[in-house]
Amino acid sequence: MSQSTRTLIIRGMHCVGCEAIIQSAVKKLPGIDAVHADYTGDSVKVSFDDDFLSMDAIIACIESKGYKIEGETSSNSSSPILRTSSDSRSPRFLRRRIKQIAYVALALLGIGFILWLDSWFMNHVDMPKLGRDISYGLLILVGFLTSFHCVGMCGPLILGYTAKDTTSGYKVYFMALEKPSLIR
Repeated sequence: MSQSTRTLIIRGMHCVGCEAIIQSAVKKLPGIDAVHADYTGDSVKVSFDDDFLSMDAIIACIESKGYKIEGETSSNSSSPILRTSSDSRSPRFLRRRIKQIAYVALALLGIGFILWLDSWFMNHVDMPKLGRDISYGLLILVGFLTSFHCVGMCGPLILGYTAKDTTSGYKVYFMALEKPSLIR
């Protein structure tokens, strides 16, 4: 009986559901002792018996579920053994890369436009002075615009904390009850 523990580097896992899909599929294979998928680390750690099961069968099982194996490390080796990918120059890969570059360029153009618009606005429009004769409409407008700032800045922070807590085992809908420090 020859025990092996390997960690596979996987692409395509996005949530805890993806972890469950991989874990349940791999656990069904004969000779599996333990399997732990981690979508935040893009890895799956598998302990198995070499006499009953080969690494190729585990990889084929995971790939049959729609995930891509990027490489693997054994328990004796700390550096990853990357698989050579023949599709790094495929049209799909290049299309995705061009789309990513276009999004970044569009975001930079948007920021530049907002900065230009701000400087033009300050030089060409007389802004009302804030004082006791300010209208309720302007106050409502300022409050409305401030709400976008709050949602845009604090929203991702809250989502980040929530995602971190769910990977720690907390249920999102019971988080306030389980962690009373969040209520303060």
